[in-house]
Amino acid sequence: MKKIVLSLLVLGSFLATAQAADKTPPKNPEPETMDSNGKPTDYKPGQSSTRYALWYDGTNWNLHMTSQKNDVHSFNATVEAVGGNFTTASLTSVDKDPPPVNIGKGMKIANPNYPKSSDLIFRKERSIFVFVRTTGQGGEAAIQMTPNSDTTLLKFSLQIDGKDHANQIFIGAKGEHPAKTTFTLLPNPPKKEKSK
Repeated sequence: MKKIVLSLLVLGSFLATAQAADKTPPKNPEPETMDSNGKPTDYKPGQSSTRYALWYDGTNWNLHMTSQKNDVHSFNATVEAVGGNFTTASLTSVDKDPPPVNIGKGMKIANPNYPKSSDLIFRKERSIFVFVRTTGQGGEAAIQMTPNSDTTLLKFSLQIDGKDHANQIFIGAKGEHPAKTTFTLLPNPPKKEKSK
């Protein structure tokens, strides 16, 4: 009988440990090492191929999304200030025309009206925001954001048409791509030395 009780106690302890391990929050990916300073040099709203352009301007982070005229796409961006929150986050530019109502089979327009700053949906005390926009009139949607000093990482999750396209995310003046569409960057990236 003692062996059965002891076995049950060991089994219960093992299960409790396993359940505790399952509740550990997922670890954030290591920050990308590319230089995120400066606007991608070949980015032109409505003329560049469908893409996200992301850069740090020395004060604020800028996230732009664009597609060419009559090339309709849906953008879904989630940005998290890990360990802190956003002191500011606002739409700074939007398409001149609302997206067309008929955008293709299986695609839905999240908000066919002109976005307002309330279209940035904040969660968890302004530490996370979500933005969804359909664009296809040769324009762009642009967000400018400033994380507070408690922020240790910025975590981005950027999809186009509900799918992962890391090669359509251009970061910094060089327009480098992240390894995946969910990635992290340092909130105050150092400027990298130009190689001679």
